[in-house]
Formats: sequence, C-alpha cells, structure tokens
Amino acid sequence: MTDLLGNSRLTPLVPPIESIIVTLRRRILSGDLGPGAPLNQNELATEFELNRSQVREALTALSEERLVRMRPYATAVVAPFSLDEFQELHEIRIALEPMLSRLALPAVSRQHILEMRHLLEEMAHSNDGATWLEANDEFHATLYRLANRPWLVEIVDRARRLNSRYNRVLVFVLEDRHGEDDHQAILEAIEAQDSKALEERLVYHIKKGHDVVLQHLLHHQELLDGARGEVAAR
Repeated sequence: MTDLLGNSRLTPLVPPIESIIVTLRRRILSGDLGPGAPLNQNELATEFELNRSQVREALTALSEERLVRMRPYATAVVAPFSLDEFQELHEIRIALEPMLSRLALPAVSRQHILEMRHLLEEMAHSNDGATWLEANDEFHATLYRLANRPWLVEIVDRARRLNSRYNRVLVFVLEDRHGEDDHQAILEAIEAQDSKALEERLVYHIKKGHDVVLQHLLHHQELLDGARGEVAAR
C-alpha cells in the first residue's frame, strides 16, 4: 500500500492521523510553511484534536517523505532546502520526463491538445502564482498520464511534487514565469507529433528552471541551513 507520494505503508493510518499528514503536506508543498519552520507538537495536537503520540506519528511519516526533519527532544521543523536533493530531483526529471513524453506522444488526441492549450491560456491570464503553478503541473501531467507507464508516472509525480517547493521560489520570490514560452514550444512539438523536438524542448525547459532556482539558493544559504525561508507569497 502506498500513500499519495508513493511511500510504502504496511498498515493503514487511522483517519485523524492521515488528516494531519495531508494538511501539513499541503502547507509545506504550498510554501505556507517555509524551510526551517518549527512544528510545535503541542500546538498541532490542539489544532487537530490529537494526542502527542499521534502527532509524532504523522511527523515521522512526513519525515520519510523528506518534508519534515525530526530533531532531538521531540522537536521537528520543515525540512530546509537541500542542494543535494534539488540536484537529484533535477536528474530524475531530466532522465524520466523526456522518456515519458516520447512514450505518451502517440496517444495524444485533439481533445488533449485543446485541454493543454486551455491550461496555457489559464497560465497566461493568471495573476495568482498558486493558480499558475497548478495549471503548470496539470499541463505536464496531462501528457505524462498518456504514457501508460504507471510506475514511471508515479516516480515522476513524486519528484515533481517535491520539486514544487523549489519551483515556488521561481514563481513567488523571483517572479519568473519563463515557462510560458517553453510550454508553447512544447505544445507545438506535440501537435506536430515530433518526438525529437518534444524531448529537446522539455529538457531545455527543465534545465532553465533548475539553473535559475539554483543560483538563488546559492545566494541565499539561509534557506539551506534550517533557518526559516520566506518563499511563499504572503
């Protein structure tokens, strides 16, 4: 049995614990809880009407997803950004996303193209970073789901979701939505059924976003050492 991020679970979690996991995961991935933000177990127990052992179990599960860092004396914080993690996620995406796009291409219908074009229009007209990111994720997922490779899709989905913490730096802090032109080029390659062009444009797109965020992280070491990073829109 696996959870939404592909982590193995031998026994199902009781609903209250699953609820706090889902909620905290969403807060972390959305940037509402920044890198290094403390997770007070007493406060969380009060908020979710749980006991401390249940909160501890939830935080331990999130630490297995690399979203929370457990510390001595029953304390925990949101996991700081990691250059090693960011690089590994980049390597996973570069290796697998072009492959998935190539496998998915023959299954793309006119309906899928229209759906992806609608998402591009939504991104172009959105003034809200969260909406832009959601449309961006769905744009790529629409293509990858057509590959008929559930294990590969699951791996890529997990990598992209973890990477979304870093992408928020791009959108909210740097206010960089460079991907719009890239997405248009990707869609043109899809419409032309040109697998070589599609893979090349996707690799370029992934590398460009990676390099911009990497430069930011290298100049803001406080995001990497556990200090709280204000990377979300306030």
